[in-house]
This record gives sequence, C-alpha cells and structure tokens, in this order.
Amino acid sequence: MNIRYIAILPLLISAADAFSDDAVPVQYQGNCQQENVIQNLAVKCQSNTLQITVRTNPTTGFDWHYKNYSQELLKPADPQYRSVYDDPELVGAPSIGTYTSEVLKSGLVSFDFCYMQNWTGGDFARGYRFELTADESRNITGYRITVLNQSDIKPGE
Repeated sequence: MNIRYIAILPLLISAADAFSDDAVPVQYQGNCQQENVIQNLAVKCQSNTLQITVRTNPTTGFDWHYKNYSQELLKPADPQYRSVYDDPELVGAPSIGTYTSEVLKSGLVSFDFCYMQNWTGGDFARGYRFELTADESRNITGYRITVLNQSDIKPGE
C-alpha cells in the first residue's frame, strides 16, 4: 500500500511545478491555413486580421485585454459578445467574446492577451503572449502563443 503513494509522489510534484511561476512556458505554434483551438482560445487569421474567440464574463469585472503592444503595429477593435444562453439579458451569464485585431506593418508583431480585472490591484486569471509574423503585404503567415505566468502581467499597466 505504501508503494502506491511513493509511485504517485513524483507525479504530484510535477503537477505542482507546472503551476508555479517558475514553470517552463507552454508554447504553441500555428499557421493561418485553418482555425486552431489552443487551450480555451479559438484562433483564426485571415489576411492581416487576427480573430480570437474565447469564453468571457465581463459582468464579473474580468475581461480579456490587449497588453504590451505597439499601436503602430497592431490595431485592436472593440470586442463583440454573444450569450452562451438563449436569454441575452441574463445578468452574470458567461458570454463568448470575439476579439479582432488588425496588423498594421510587416515583420514581428507581439502582444499579451490577458483575462483580468484591468485596474491597479485587480486580479489576473490567465494570459497569453502572441507573436505574429506578417509578410510585406501585412498578411499574417504564422504565430506563436506562449502561456503567461501571473508574474508576467500586472493589472492596471
């Protein structure tokens, strides 16, 4: 019986390490041939436009925010929301948010996409660093997404 506990102890330690701020970043790479689902994000690019679709609930104070990007390289549009329930007026219900941004120049374009309360002292739930590659016509040709640790982003910045 003690052998069972010893056998799973390394697994528990590995799982705990995966959630620490010192964990190795998780990265995903994609191209723009099709929509890709990465963790809880649906990522789609067409020409110079990137579209991210994800669950959200802005009535809680948490929402997805673009952080650490150059306005000369990226232009985010206002998000569009739709209820996951038949009643769009249901207060506090989760939504599906679609976040669209336009690449303005060729080369490497990076930004952080974070689910957080966007005020000083607000909470951070999760985040991703996007690195887009755009050709000379500003078409997105590929991307890399890195899962962020809580220490990578500070609310209110």
